[in-house]
Amino acid sequence: MEKYIVNSYLKDGTIQVDTKIGDHKLISDERMAEGGQNAGPDPVEYLATAVNSCIAISAGALAKANTQTITDFHVENHVELKPIVHTKRNVVSKMTIKVSFEGNIPQSEKEEFLRHALHVSTVYNTLAKVVEMDVKLG
Repeated sequence: MEKYIVNSYLKDGTIQVDTKIGDHKLISDERMAEGGQNAGPDPVEYLATAVNSCIAISAGALAKANTQTITDFHVENHVELKPIVHTKRNVVSKMTIKVSFEGNIPQSEKEEFLRHALHVSTVYNTLAKVVEMDVKLG
């Protein structure tokens, strides 16, 4: 079983968060209109980034394992939020995801390749249990 340790620190007097993951550092923030300084993506943008990255990495690993070539792999994610009734908070309600790619995979097999990539994508599968996910091959 794999385990991850992610440490996040709220900068004193701000809403910016510094996160350390191994040798990597990330900054999370909000847009200036929300009281932040726009120093980095907000948490919802990181969530969409995680989904997109996991789908792309899964596709890359799948292609490599099957000695296939994929190029120009692109994931475009449109995230929808809906308000929680009687609060000032939102939840992610839907992600509409468009995936396109080229390579040596015949057009007739691209849908199956994408289905297989989604099947092995950890982040996609985790979120798909709670967020409506509409993925289309573009």
